Amino acid sequence: SCMNLVDIWRRFAAIPSPAILPMPRPTQTLSAVAIQPCSADPYRSPDPGFFVALLTALQNTHRNLEVIVLGTSAEQAPLRSLWNSSKVSFRPDLSMHDLAQVLKQVDWLLTPDTGPMHLAALLHTPVLAVFVSRADPILTGPYLAQSLIIHPGLRCAPCLDPALCHRQYECKKLP
Repeated sequence: SCMNLVDIWRRFAAIPSPAILPMPRPTQTLSAVAIQPCSADPYRSPDPGFFVALLTALQNTHRNLEVIVLGTSAEQAPLRSLWNSSKVSFRPDLSMHDLAQVLKQVDWLLTPDTGPMHLAALLHTPVLAVFVSRADPILTGPYLAQSLIIHPGLRCAPCLDPALCHRQYECKKLP
């Protein structure tokens, strides 16, 4: 059977298995979401337009939705150029403590395979995780039952060497 890397690390550290949390009931309204727009590994990051389209759709459905953009200033730059809403706040270069505080306050984190994804899962904040290129949701997916994963479903994903991609990174161009 498949095992998440968290299970392996947990066994090495002799940490008991976490209790399985019940699935929360879906909320009718969202008040705040955070987005970590890219991974430290650029191959694991979807096209920035994907998150802009997703957040636009969410804000059309949830009129008062607050969006908090996380990450470094450089990671935020593509979204700054694509985004023009007053309900978006950019919070670059947060400390681990401040990042945890933000993740405790939002309804969801939208992110590729990142450290904040795992921190959100630890804090029981649901995650919408995007896995492209060499990111493998079976090995490093969010360790939280309430989370969702978007994966391109291509036969070549996860790839072993994205530098040799013959599909022009089709997996990163999500609908």
